[in-house]
Amino acid sequence: MNAPMLWIFLPLAVAGILLILSRKPTWVRWLGFGSALAFAGLARALPIGSVITLGPWSWEVSSQLAFFGRRFLILEADRSLLVLFYSLLSFWFLLGIAGSIPLKLYPLGLVAVSLVITGYAVEPVFYAAIFFGFLAMVSVILLSPTGSPPSAGVMRFLTFQVLGTICILFAAWLLSWVDLETVDKTLVIRTMVLMGLGFSFLLGIFPFTSWISMLAEENPPFFSAFVFVLYLNGVLLFALKYLSQTTWILGWVDILGPMGTVGLLMVAIGGISAMFITHLGRMMGAAVIVELGRSLVAYSIRPLGFHIYFPMLVVQGIALGIWSLTLTSFQRRAGDLAYHRVHGLAWKSPLTSLGLFGGLFTIAGLPFGGGFPLHWSLGTMLIENTSRSALWLFVGNVGLLIGGIRTISVLSRKGGAPTGRGERLDFPKVLILLGCAGLTIMGLFPHLLVKWAAPMVSIFQ
Repeated sequence: MNAPMLWIFLPLAVAGILLILSRKPTWVRWLGFGSALAFAGLARALPIGSVITLGPWSWEVSSQLAFFGRRFLILEADRSLLVLFYSLLSFWFLLGIAGSIPLKLYPLGLVAVSLVITGYAVEPVFYAAIFFGFLAMVSVILLSPTGSPPSAGVMRFLTFQVLGTICILFAAWLLSWVDLETVDKTLVIRTMVLMGLGFSFLLGIFPFTSWISMLAEENPPFFSAFVFVLYLNGVLLFALKYLSQTTWILGWVDILGPMGTVGLLMVAIGGISAMFITHLGRMMGAAVIVELGRSLVAYSIRPLGFHIYFPMLVVQGIALGIWSLTLTSFQRRAGDLAYHRVHGLAWKSPLTSLGLFGGLFTIAGLPFGGGFPLHWSLGTMLIENTSRSALWLFVGNVGLLIGGIRTISVLSRKGGAPTGRGERLDFPKVLILLGCAGLTIMGLFPHLLVKWAAPMVSIFQ
Protein backbone atom coordinates (compact mmCIF):
# COMPACT_ATOMS: atom_id res chain seq x y z
CA MET A 1 0.00 0.00 0.00
CA ASN A 2 1.27 3.48 -0.79
CA ALA A 3 0.07 7.05 -0.30
CA PRO A 4 -0.47 7.96 -4.00
CA MET A 5 -2.63 4.87 -4.42
CA LEU A 6 -4.74 5.82 -1.38
CA TRP A 7 -5.29 9.51 -2.11
CA ILE A 8 -5.05 9.66 -5.91
CA PHE A 9 -6.12 6.41 -7.55
CA LEU A 10 -8.64 5.23 -4.95
CA PRO A 11 -10.67 8.50 -5.20
CA LEU A 12 -10.66 8.06 -8.99
CA ALA A 13 -12.07 4.56 -8.51
CA VAL A 14 -14.79 5.91 -6.20
CA ALA A 15 -15.62 8.58 -8.80
CA GLY A 16 -16.11 5.78 -11.35
CA ILE A 17 -18.49 3.99 -8.98
CA LEU A 18 -20.47 7.21 -8.50
CA LEU A 19 -20.85 7.55 -12.26
CA ILE A 20 -22.18 4.00 -12.45
CA LEU A 21 -24.70 4.78 -9.68
CA SER A 22 -25.95 7.94 -11.41
CA ARG A 23 -29.53 6.56 -11.47
CA LYS A 24 -29.57 6.61 -7.66
CA PRO A 25 -29.07 10.29 -6.77
CA THR A 26 -29.36 9.85 -2.99
CA TRP A 27 -26.66 7.18 -3.01
CA VAL A 28 -24.38 9.30 -5.17
CA ARG A 29 -24.70 12.36 -2.94
CA TRP A 30 -24.14 10.65 0.39
CA LEU A 31 -21.53 8.21 -0.88
CA GLY A 32 -19.60 11.12 -2.39
CA PHE A 33 -19.76 13.08 0.88
CA GLY A 34 -18.87 10.02 2.95
CA SER A 35 -15.91 9.06 0.75
CA ALA A 36 -14.47 12.61 0.82
CA LEU A 37 -14.80 12.66 4.60
CA ALA A 38 -13.21 9.20 4.82
CA PHE A 39 -10.22 10.26 2.72
CA ALA A 40 -9.74 13.28 4.99
CA GLY A 41 -9.96 11.01 8.04
CA LEU A 42 -7.45 8.54 6.56
CA ALA A 43 -5.04 11.39 5.88
CA ARG A 44 -5.41 12.51 9.48
CA ALA A 45 -5.00 9.05 10.99
CA LEU A 46 -2.56 7.11 8.79
CA PRO A 47 1.13 8.00 9.14
CA ILE A 48 3.07 7.75 5.89
CA GLY A 49 6.30 5.78 5.93
CA SER A 50 5.53 4.01 9.21
CA VAL A 51 4.46 0.44 9.92
CA ILE A 52 0.82 0.17 10.98
CA THR A 53 -0.24 -2.80 13.10
CA LEU A 54 -3.86 -3.93 13.34
CA GLY A 55 -4.22 -7.18 15.24
CA PRO A 56 -2.29 -9.91 13.39
CA TRP A 57 -1.84 -7.70 10.30
CA SER A 58 0.81 -5.06 9.72
CA TRP A 59 1.65 -2.99 6.69
CA GLU A 60 3.55 0.13 5.69
CA VAL A 61 2.07 3.08 3.82
CA SER A 62 4.96 3.95 1.52
CA SER A 63 5.38 7.49 0.23
CA GLN A 64 6.00 6.97 -3.49
CA LEU A 65 4.67 5.27 -6.58
CA ALA A 66 6.35 4.88 -9.97
CA PHE A 67 3.91 5.07 -12.87
CA PHE A 68 4.81 5.29 -16.57
CA GLY A 69 8.33 6.41 -15.77
CA ARG A 70 7.25 9.21 -13.45
CA ARG A 71 7.43 9.25 -9.66
CA PHE A 72 4.54 10.39 -7.47
CA LEU A 73 5.69 11.34 -4.00
CA ILE A 74 3.52 12.10 -0.94
CA LEU A 75 5.55 12.51 2.24
CA GLU A 76 4.53 12.37 5.87
CA ALA A 77 4.70 16.17 6.03
CA ASP A 78 2.17 16.41 3.18
CA ARG A 79 -0.64 14.79 5.15
CA SER A 80 -1.86 18.18 6.36
CA LEU A 81 -2.47 19.23 2.75
CA LEU A 82 -4.42 16.04 2.10
CA VAL A 83 -6.57 16.73 5.17
CA LEU A 84 -7.16 20.31 3.99
CA PHE A 85 -8.26 19.52 0.44
CA TYR A 86 -10.42 16.51 1.25
CA SER A 87 -12.01 18.32 4.21
CA LEU A 88 -12.89 21.26 1.95
CA LEU A 89 -14.26 18.79 -0.61
CA SER A 90 -16.49 17.11 1.98
CA PHE A 91 -17.75 20.55 3.10
CA TRP A 92 -18.65 21.48 -0.47
CA PHE A 93 -20.30 18.09 -1.02
CA LEU A 94 -22.44 18.72 2.06
CA LEU A 95 -23.41 22.12 0.67
CA GLY A 96 -24.21 20.39 -2.62
CA ILE A 97 -26.56 17.98 -0.83
CA ALA A 98 -28.28 20.88 0.90
CA GLY A 99 -28.64 22.88 -2.31
CA SER A 100 -29.68 19.94 -4.54
CA ILE A 101 -26.73 20.64 -6.83
CA PRO A 102 -26.55 18.42 -9.98
CA LEU A 103 -25.05 14.98 -9.42
CA LYS A 104 -21.99 15.57 -11.59
CA LEU A 105 -20.50 17.56 -8.69
CA TYR A 106 -19.65 14.40 -6.74
CA PRO A 107 -17.70 12.21 -9.21
CA LEU A 108 -16.08 15.19 -10.92
CA GLY A 109 -15.26 16.77 -7.55
CA LEU A 110 -13.36 13.64 -6.51
CA VAL A 111 -11.57 13.59 -9.87
CA ALA A 112 -10.67 17.27 -9.46
CA VAL A 113 -9.11 16.85 -6.01
CA SER A 114 -7.26 13.74 -7.21
CA LEU A 115 -5.76 15.79 -10.06
CA VAL A 116 -4.73 18.57 -7.65
CA ILE A 117 -2.97 16.02 -5.42
CA THR A 118 -1.41 14.41 -8.51
CA GLY A 119 -0.08 17.76 -9.67
CA TYR A 120 1.43 18.33 -6.24
CA ALA A 121 2.94 14.83 -5.98
CA VAL A 122 4.42 14.33 -9.46
CA GLU A 123 8.19 14.54 -9.93
CA PRO A 124 9.69 16.52 -11.66
CA VAL A 125 7.32 19.21 -10.48
CA PHE A 126 6.79 20.95 -13.85
CA TYR A 127 4.82 17.91 -15.09
CA ALA A 128 2.03 19.22 -12.85
CA ALA A 129 1.10 21.60 -15.68
CA ILE A 130 -0.18 18.62 -17.68
CA PHE A 131 -2.45 17.46 -14.86
CA PHE A 132 -3.81 20.95 -14.38
CA GLY A 133 -4.62 20.90 -18.09
CA PHE A 134 -6.71 17.78 -17.40
CA LEU A 135 -8.26 19.55 -14.41
CA ALA A 136 -9.25 22.45 -16.69
CA MET A 137 -11.11 19.97 -18.92
CA VAL A 138 -12.91 18.54 -15.90
CA SER A 139 -13.83 22.09 -14.88
CA VAL A 140 -15.31 22.73 -18.33
CA ILE A 141 -17.62 19.73 -17.86
CA LEU A 142 -18.62 20.99 -14.42
CA LEU A 143 -19.34 24.51 -15.65
CA SER A 144 -21.26 23.55 -18.79
CA PRO A 145 -24.93 22.55 -18.35
CA THR A 146 -25.73 19.09 -19.72
CA GLY A 147 -26.81 19.31 -23.34
CA SER A 148 -25.79 22.96 -23.74
CA PRO A 149 -22.64 24.42 -25.33
CA PRO A 150 -20.01 26.00 -23.06
CA SER A 151 -20.36 29.70 -22.39
CA ALA A 152 -17.93 32.29 -23.74
CA GLY A 153 -16.31 32.53 -20.30
CA VAL A 154 -15.71 28.78 -20.18
CA MET A 155 -14.12 28.80 -23.62
CA ARG A 156 -11.86 31.70 -22.65
CA PHE A 157 -10.94 29.86 -19.44
CA LEU A 158 -10.01 26.72 -21.39
CA THR A 159 -8.02 28.70 -23.96
CA PHE A 160 -5.97 30.43 -21.28
CA GLN A 161 -5.32 27.14 -19.49
CA VAL A 162 -3.99 25.51 -22.66
CA LEU A 163 -1.76 28.50 -23.36
CA GLY A 164 -0.51 28.49 -19.76
CA THR A 165 0.31 24.78 -19.87
CA ILE A 166 2.31 25.22 -23.07
CA CYS A 167 4.24 28.18 -21.65
CA ILE A 168 5.15 26.35 -18.43
CA LEU A 169 6.31 23.19 -20.20
CA PHE A 170 8.36 25.21 -22.70
CA ALA A 171 9.91 27.26 -19.87
CA ALA A 172 10.79 24.08 -17.98
CA TRP A 173 12.49 22.74 -21.12
CA LEU A 174 14.52 25.96 -21.43
CA LEU A 175 15.45 25.81 -17.74
CA SER A 176 16.89 22.31 -18.23
CA TRP A 177 19.58 23.90 -20.43
CA VAL A 178 20.85 26.11 -17.60
CA ASP A 179 24.23 25.05 -16.22
CA LEU A 180 24.26 25.70 -12.48
CA GLU A 181 28.05 26.17 -12.48
CA THR A 182 28.07 28.86 -15.20
CA VAL A 183 24.58 30.33 -15.01
CA ASP A 184 23.48 32.28 -18.08
CA LYS A 185 21.49 35.04 -16.39
CA THR A 186 19.87 36.16 -19.66
CA LEU A 187 18.53 32.66 -20.30
CA VAL A 188 17.25 32.42 -16.71
CA ILE A 189 15.42 35.76 -17.02
CA ARG A 190 13.80 34.77 -20.32
CA THR A 191 12.79 31.42 -18.86
CA MET A 192 11.21 32.97 -15.78
CA VAL A 193 9.35 35.56 -17.88
CA LEU A 194 7.86 32.69 -19.88
CA MET A 195 7.11 30.77 -16.68
CA GLY A 196 5.43 33.84 -15.19
CA LEU A 197 3.34 34.24 -18.35
CA GLY A 198 2.25 30.61 -18.04
CA PHE A 199 1.13 31.00 -14.43
CA SER A 200 -0.60 34.28 -15.36
CA PHE A 201 -2.71 32.39 -17.90
CA LEU A 202 -3.51 29.60 -15.44
CA LEU A 203 -4.44 31.86 -12.53
CA GLY A 204 -6.10 34.70 -14.40
CA ILE A 205 -3.49 37.18 -13.18
CA PHE A 206 -3.67 40.71 -14.57
CA PRO A 207 -4.15 41.35 -17.48
CA PHE A 208 -5.81 37.92 -17.96
CA THR A 209 -8.50 38.34 -15.28
CA SER A 210 -11.46 38.54 -17.65
CA TRP A 211 -12.38 34.84 -17.51
CA ILE A 212 -12.91 35.01 -13.74
CA SER A 213 -15.66 37.62 -14.01
CA MET A 214 -17.16 35.91 -17.07
CA LEU A 215 -17.36 32.54 -15.32
CA ALA A 216 -18.95 34.10 -12.26
CA GLU A 217 -21.62 35.86 -14.34
CA GLU A 218 -22.46 33.30 -17.04
CA ASN A 219 -22.27 29.97 -15.21
CA PRO A 220 -23.98 28.33 -12.21
CA PRO A 221 -22.62 30.18 -9.16
CA PHE A 222 -21.97 27.03 -7.10
CA PHE A 223 -19.83 25.39 -9.78
CA SER A 224 -18.02 28.65 -10.54
CA ALA A 225 -17.11 29.11 -6.87
CA PHE A 226 -16.03 25.46 -6.62
CA VAL A 227 -13.65 25.93 -9.56
CA PHE A 228 -12.31 29.16 -8.07
CA VAL A 229 -11.52 27.52 -4.73
CA LEU A 230 -10.12 24.24 -6.00
CA TYR A 231 -8.48 25.12 -9.30
CA LEU A 232 -6.91 28.46 -8.41
CA ASN A 233 -5.55 27.26 -5.07
CA GLY A 234 -4.31 24.04 -6.66
CA VAL A 235 -2.31 26.06 -9.19
CA LEU A 236 -1.04 28.35 -6.42
CA LEU A 237 0.15 25.27 -4.56
CA PHE A 238 1.90 24.08 -7.71
CA ALA A 239 3.62 27.48 -8.05
CA LEU A 240 4.64 27.43 -4.38
CA LYS A 241 6.20 23.97 -4.70
CA TYR A 242 7.96 24.97 -7.92
CA LEU A 243 9.53 27.99 -6.24
CA SER A 244 10.50 25.97 -3.16
CA GLN A 245 12.36 23.46 -5.37
CA THR A 246 14.12 26.11 -7.48
CA THR A 247 15.11 28.61 -4.80
CA TRP A 248 18.46 29.18 -6.53
CA ILE A 249 16.55 31.18 -9.16
CA LEU A 250 15.69 33.81 -6.54
CA GLY A 251 19.39 34.64 -6.32
CA TRP A 252 19.50 35.51 -10.02
CA VAL A 253 16.04 36.91 -10.77
CA ASP A 254 13.81 39.08 -8.58
CA ILE A 255 10.55 37.12 -8.74
CA LEU A 256 9.04 38.11 -5.42
CA GLY A 257 9.03 41.87 -6.05
CA PRO A 258 6.97 41.75 -9.30
CA MET A 259 4.73 39.08 -7.76
CA GLY A 260 3.84 41.36 -4.86
CA THR A 261 3.28 44.34 -7.18
CA VAL A 262 0.94 42.39 -9.46
CA GLY A 263 -0.90 41.03 -6.43
CA LEU A 264 -1.52 44.53 -5.07
CA LEU A 265 -2.67 45.66 -8.52
CA MET A 266 -5.21 42.82 -8.60
CA VAL A 267 -6.44 43.70 -5.10
CA ALA A 268 -7.02 47.30 -6.19
CA ILE A 269 -8.64 46.34 -9.52
CA GLY A 270 -11.00 43.85 -7.87
CA GLY A 271 -11.97 46.24 -5.10
CA ILE A 272 -12.55 49.23 -7.38
CA SER A 273 -14.59 47.18 -9.87
CA ALA A 274 -16.77 45.86 -7.01
CA MET A 275 -18.02 49.40 -6.38
CA PHE A 276 -19.62 49.59 -9.84
CA ILE A 277 -20.82 46.01 -10.45
CA THR A 278 -24.56 45.40 -10.98
CA HIS A 279 -24.59 41.58 -10.93
CA LEU A 280 -24.30 39.32 -7.89
CA GLY A 281 -22.23 36.75 -9.79
CA ARG A 282 -19.73 39.33 -10.99
CA MET A 283 -19.49 40.61 -7.42
CA MET A 284 -18.28 37.17 -6.38
CA GLY A 285 -15.81 37.26 -9.29
CA ALA A 286 -14.46 40.60 -8.06
CA ALA A 287 -13.99 39.13 -4.57
CA VAL A 288 -12.08 36.18 -6.07
CA ILE A 289 -9.78 38.58 -7.93
CA VAL A 290 -9.09 40.45 -4.68
CA GLU A 291 -8.46 37.20 -2.81
CA LEU A 292 -6.13 35.96 -5.56
CA GLY A 293 -4.20 39.23 -5.35
CA ARG A 294 -3.86 38.84 -1.58
CA SER A 295 -2.51 35.32 -2.09
CA LEU A 296 0.18 36.62 -4.44
CA VAL A 297 1.10 39.33 -1.94
CA ALA A 298 1.36 36.71 0.83
CA TYR A 299 3.53 34.55 -1.46
CA SER A 300 5.88 37.48 -2.06
CA ILE A 301 6.55 37.89 1.68
CA ARG A 302 8.58 34.73 2.21
CA PRO A 303 8.34 32.90 4.55
CA LEU A 304 6.05 34.86 6.90
CA GLY A 305 3.37 35.21 4.24
CA PHE A 306 2.78 31.45 4.25
CA HIS A 307 1.32 31.82 7.76
CA ILE A 308 -1.32 34.07 6.17
CA TYR A 309 -2.02 32.18 2.94
CA PHE A 310 -3.02 28.77 4.30
CA PRO A 311 -5.47 30.08 6.94
CA MET A 312 -6.80 32.43 4.25
CA LEU A 313 -7.44 29.39 2.03
CA VAL A 314 -9.62 27.80 4.72
CA VAL A 315 -11.60 31.01 5.27
CA GLN A 316 -11.99 31.50 1.53
CA GLY A 317 -13.26 27.94 1.03
CA ILE A 318 -15.99 28.33 3.66
CA ALA A 319 -16.96 31.89 2.70
CA LEU A 320 -17.31 31.16 -1.02
CA GLY A 321 -19.20 27.96 -0.21
CA ILE A 322 -22.03 29.61 1.73
CA TRP A 323 -21.99 32.62 -0.62
CA SER A 324 -22.44 30.45 -3.72
CA LEU A 325 -25.17 28.41 -2.01
CA THR A 326 -27.08 31.64 -1.41
CA LEU A 327 -26.60 32.75 -5.02
CA THR A 328 -27.88 29.37 -6.22
CA SER A 329 -31.07 29.86 -4.20
CA PHE A 330 -31.48 33.43 -5.49
CA GLN A 331 -30.94 32.34 -9.09
CA ARG A 332 -33.66 29.68 -8.80
CA ARG A 333 -36.04 32.21 -7.29
CA ALA A 334 -35.35 35.22 -9.52
CA GLY A 335 -34.08 33.51 -12.70
CA ASP A 336 -31.12 35.88 -12.94
CA LEU A 337 -28.61 37.48 -10.58
CA ALA A 338 -28.67 40.97 -12.10
CA TYR A 339 -29.44 43.63 -9.51
CA HIS A 340 -32.72 44.65 -11.12
CA ARG A 341 -34.00 41.05 -10.74
CA VAL A 342 -33.11 40.52 -7.08
CA HIS A 343 -34.65 43.64 -5.51
CA GLY A 344 -36.03 42.89 -2.08
CA LEU A 345 -34.98 39.24 -1.87
CA ALA A 346 -33.43 39.83 1.56
CA TRP A 347 -36.94 40.52 2.91
CA LYS A 348 -38.28 37.28 1.50
CA SER A 349 -35.22 35.12 2.34
CA PRO A 350 -33.45 36.76 5.30
CA LEU A 351 -31.74 33.60 6.55
CA THR A 352 -30.51 32.65 3.08
CA SER A 353 -29.21 36.19 2.56
CA LEU A 354 -26.90 35.74 5.52
CA GLY A 355 -24.76 33.42 3.40
CA LEU A 356 -24.15 36.17 0.86
CA PHE A 357 -23.45 38.85 3.46
CA GLY A 358 -21.30 36.53 5.59
CA GLY A 359 -19.20 35.37 2.65
CA LEU A 360 -18.83 38.79 1.04
CA PHE A 361 -17.94 40.72 4.19
CA THR A 362 -15.60 37.99 5.40
CA ILE A 363 -13.55 38.25 2.21
CA ALA A 364 -13.82 42.05 2.37
CA GLY A 365 -12.20 41.94 5.82
CA LEU A 366 -15.01 43.25 8.01
CA PRO A 367 -14.07 43.14 11.74
CA PHE A 368 -15.11 39.99 13.61
CA GLY A 369 -15.10 38.04 10.34
CA GLY A 370 -12.65 35.23 9.67
CA GLY A 371 -10.72 37.30 7.14
CA PHE A 372 -10.16 40.40 9.26
CA PRO A 373 -7.21 39.24 11.45
CA LEU A 374 -5.49 37.67 8.44
CA HIS A 375 -5.86 40.80 6.30
CA TRP A 376 -4.73 42.94 9.23
CA SER A 377 -1.59 40.80 9.63
CA LEU A 378 -0.89 40.99 5.91
CA GLY A 379 -1.27 44.76 5.94
CA THR A 380 1.05 45.00 8.95
CA MET A 381 3.72 43.05 7.09
CA LEU A 382 3.38 45.37 4.10
CA ILE A 383 3.63 48.50 6.27
CA GLU A 384 6.98 47.25 7.56
CA ASN A 385 8.22 47.37 3.95
CA THR A 386 6.40 50.39 2.53
CA SER A 387 3.18 52.14 3.53
CA ARG A 388 2.25 52.65 -0.14
CA SER A 389 1.83 48.90 -0.62
CA ALA A 390 -0.48 48.67 2.39
CA LEU A 391 -2.55 51.52 0.93
CA TRP A 392 -3.39 49.45 -2.16
CA LEU A 393 -4.50 46.59 0.07
CA PHE A 394 -6.69 49.04 1.97
CA VAL A 395 -8.22 50.33 -1.30
CA GLY A 396 -9.20 46.79 -2.31
CA ASN A 397 -10.84 46.07 1.04
CA VAL A 398 -12.74 49.36 1.08
CA GLY A 399 -13.92 48.76 -2.51
CA LEU A 400 -15.33 45.36 -1.56
CA LEU A 401 -17.01 46.85 1.52
CA ILE A 402 -18.66 49.56 -0.59
CA GLY A 403 -19.76 46.93 -3.10
CA GLY A 404 -21.21 44.89 -0.23
CA ILE A 405 -23.13 47.88 1.10
CA ARG A 406 -24.57 48.48 -2.40
CA THR A 407 -25.59 44.83 -2.52
CA ILE A 408 -27.36 45.14 0.84
CA SER A 409 -29.25 48.19 -0.37
CA VAL A 410 -30.44 46.33 -3.47
CA LEU A 411 -31.46 43.14 -1.70
CA SER A 412 -33.23 44.99 1.11
CA ARG A 413 -35.11 47.42 -1.14
CA LYS A 414 -38.82 47.00 -0.48
CA GLY A 415 -41.20 46.50 -3.36
CA GLY A 416 -38.91 44.39 -5.52
CA ALA A 417 -40.19 41.11 -4.11
CA PRO A 418 -43.15 40.14 -1.95
CA THR A 419 -42.34 39.75 1.70
CA GLY A 420 -44.31 36.53 2.10
CA ARG A 421 -44.45 34.50 5.29
CA GLY A 422 -41.54 33.79 7.61
CA GLU A 423 -38.70 31.80 6.09
CA ARG A 424 -38.66 28.16 7.14
CA LEU A 425 -35.47 26.89 8.78
CA ASP A 426 -34.32 23.91 6.69
CA PHE A 427 -31.04 22.06 6.03
CA PRO A 428 -29.49 24.65 3.61
CA LYS A 429 -30.19 27.51 5.98
CA VAL A 430 -28.78 25.57 8.94
CA LEU A 431 -25.54 25.07 7.00
CA ILE A 432 -25.45 28.76 6.10
CA LEU A 433 -25.92 29.74 9.74
CA LEU A 434 -23.25 27.27 10.86
CA GLY A 435 -20.88 28.58 8.16
CA CYS A 436 -21.40 32.18 9.30
CA ALA A 437 -20.88 31.12 12.92
CA GLY A 438 -17.69 29.28 11.98
CA LEU A 439 -16.33 32.33 10.14
CA THR A 440 -17.08 34.49 13.19
CA ILE A 441 -15.28 32.06 15.50
CA MET A 442 -12.26 32.11 13.17
CA GLY A 443 -12.28 35.89 13.37
CA LEU A 444 -12.44 35.90 17.17
CA PHE A 445 -9.85 33.14 17.66
CA PRO A 446 -7.51 33.37 14.66
CA HIS A 447 -4.61 31.78 16.56
CA LEU A 448 -6.43 28.42 16.45
CA LEU A 449 -6.62 28.59 12.66
CA VAL A 450 -2.99 29.66 12.34
CA LYS A 451 -1.91 26.84 14.64
CA TRP A 452 -3.91 24.32 12.59
CA ALA A 453 -2.25 25.55 9.37
CA ALA A 454 1.28 25.49 10.83
CA PRO A 455 2.14 21.98 9.49
CA MET A 456 1.37 23.14 5.94
CA VAL A 457 3.57 26.19 6.38
CA SER A 458 6.49 24.04 7.55
CA ILE A 459 6.43 22.04 4.28
CA PHE A 460 7.59 25.04 2.26
CA GLN A 461 9.94 26.58 4.83
